[in-house]
Amino acid sequence: MKQRLKQITKFIAICALVVLSSCEKDLYEEGIKQNSNLKIEQKSFQELLLNKKFSSAYQKVEKSRISKREGLQGRTALEDEYNFTIVEKSPVKILTNDSDGSTTYVMLIERPISENLKFENLILNDKNGILDGRIIKYTLSKEPQKR
Repeated sequence: MKQRLKQITKFIAICALVVLSSCEKDLYEEGIKQNSNLKIEQKSFQELLLNKKFSSAYQKVEKSRISKREGLQGRTALEDEYNFTIVEKSPVKILTNDSDGSTTYVMLIERPISENLKFENLILNDKNGILDGRIIKYTLSKEPQKR
């Protein structure tokens, strides 16, 4: 019986040693360090149009101005194709990643017919002069509360 108790004690000690040695390195530490190169800022759309990098990225999706009586002047090719308008009064989020040299612009967009509890963002990612655009739709679970 004593020998069995000694074996159980040794087994528990070895298990505790393995568990404690695996906690030596924080698994999330590397992920935190990798994201430290990410810079997030916010600017108005008009202020951003003066930025050379954004202006060149925006001009890639912009086509010649439409001259119709319906007030569609200033719409881009994406806006015409996917039937949305960039909300210029809403600030633009700018995410700059120093490690890979990419810049991402997040802009609020709206459609002629709005859906309840839904909003959309236009995401433009400029990485080494290669532009990628996406539209992401979000659905809220309940009405937002104003504070």
